[in-house]
Amino acid sequence: MLKLIANHRLGLIMILVIVFCASCAEGPPDFQRGIRFLSFFDVVDTPPANPVHLMSIPPNAITVSGVLNFGDMRSPLGPPSPASGSDPDFAGETDKFGVSDHKDIRDNAVWDIQANYSGAIPGCGVKLQDFNIPQGGAHIYAVCYIKG
Repeated sequence: MLKLIANHRLGLIMILVIVFCASCAEGPPDFQRGIRFLSFFDVVDTPPANPVHLMSIPPNAITVSGVLNFGDMRSPLGPPSPASGSDPDFAGETDKFGVSDHKDIRDNAVWDIQANYSGAIPGCGVKLQDFNIPQGGAHIYAVCYIKG
């Protein structure tokens, strides 16, 4: 009887471990092509007048989910890469890793890209900026600075 109970508990523990580990994700998938939009926030003593910047990642930045991002292709810079998609626009929201991938955009083009933090961090607002997206794609980093 004790052996049956021990086997039952072991089976239950194994099922719980499988369910728990299946829900664990180590990070976003590898970047393949297109535009990878990443969203962060950083706490600083004196935030800039416009709190949202599209730039590189500051050393103390923390990922934030729920940031809306939009893009419209303005003009091509040259021929697309062989792996390029053909979408002239995109819309997305960053996931729990602060990532929103747009694999099917047309690369080697000038893009208007917008970060909208209104739903994630209301005090941050919106930022629109032009980017030259090369063949193969690029990472776009959005950072909102918050007063600490």
